[in-house]
Amino acid sequence: MLPKLFIGADPLKLEKQILKELQTIYPNLAGGLADLFHPEIFIIFKINQETIGIEEVRDFLYFFRHKPVFSSIKTGIIFLADNLTEEAQNILLKYLEEHPTYVNLIMAVQSKQAVLQTIYSRMQPIFVADSNKRVQRQDKYQEEFLKLYNKRDFLKLREFLLANLDQFNALVPVIKEQVLKTEGVSLKEKTRTLELLTKIASWQAVKLPQKQIIEFVIAYLSSIIRQ
Repeated sequence: MLPKLFIGADPLKLEKQILKELQTIYPNLAGGLADLFHPEIFIIFKINQETIGIEEVRDFLYFFRHKPVFSSIKTGIIFLADNLTEEAQNILLKYLEEHPTYVNLIMAVQSKQAVLQTIYSRMQPIFVADSNKRVQRQDKYQEEFLKLYNKRDFLKLREFLLANLDQFNALVPVIKEQVLKTEGVSLKEKTRTLELLTKIASWQAVKLPQKQIIEFVIAYLSSIIRQ
């Protein structure tokens, strides 16, 4: 089966669409993805920007080592795949290039920029509900962010983020990816940065102002990246 990539800004709509897709294969399913149980389904469910690393992806792929017993298809779901590390994505990429015909691989992202282009090109993109326009708007903001980031213009980058507070969460995966790619930043500093960005969801949960979070992130990035 062709792997599917569900793309949408709203996690609830993404989940609803994936459950609808699953019902066509497993008619008697009930419940949401977080508490779903079926012997032929394996789910990585993380929506709070918790990193999905190599070991979790290896366990995920290990699930497919044997053919399905109770149906003709085994399904694996990564929700949300925005949280995959680059190393984990590279392992997935190798599997996407050649996998058994009984495997149904589904990933959900809030932005197509969150996954490697080589992964995106090997999956069937499905834009959820009316999120196509939202995703296009996110892509526009991400392009502007990348332009400023690559210029190392942190003053304008700060102004840009503060002017687009509603887009900051969608930009977090892009920030992670760019920090990993940036030359001159040590592995230790890259790891610390990823840990910092992972904590953003918990800061938001305790109502820390978005402006304060952005100020902190920009100050940190400008301190570790040589301009």
